Amino acid sequence: MGSTLKKRIYRQLQKNSEKTIEKLISDYSGYVYTILFNMVGGYCTSEDLEEMTSDVFIRLWQNLDILDKNRPISPYLAAIARNLAKNKLRSIQARPDFCEFEDIVSDGTDVADSIEWLEDMSLLQHGIDELSFVERELVIRYYFYGESLNSLAKRFSISDANAKTKLYRARKKLKDFLTEKGFEHEK
Repeated sequence: MGSTLKKRIYRQLQKNSEKTIEKLISDYSGYVYTILFNMVGGYCTSEDLEEMTSDVFIRLWQNLDILDKNRPISPYLAAIARNLAKNKLRSIQARPDFCEFEDIVSDGTDVADSIEWLEDMSLLQHGIDELSFVERELVIRYYFYGESLNSLAKRFSISDANAKTKLYRARKKLKDFLTEKGFEHEK
């Protein structure tokens, strides 16, 4: 996109041009949605993703005055989308699921066993949080959502062998973390 065109778009946005806003949304909503889906797709409904996509454009609008008029809009949209996705992931992981605990206790399982299981799951969650973003996504999507290695390799634009290696290393890091924290696997 040429510098003159970029500046014209920024000027039209600042003048509150509805057509410019509609055009930006039309041109970039798929781009923004894809970024959000790749980061939080497994954790959110399509309605949540659509709402987050709208929020990206609202944030862009709210921060127009601090944007560099000589840069394209897409990096700003991508940065806003990534930040919203990270915040969403943090908010999801920060809340314990007490309904799950009630289900465990009400099914006749020993309360002490249930509490121990929850502590183990909390420790595992903490270990997963210590992994890099890609390792964390590989572990969660492979073991919890059942995604295939091939699908994960495509998602992260890496080879199947590289996905397998990264998953192996992530498992090793998790095992080392759990061992360090005193977790003992019963055989």
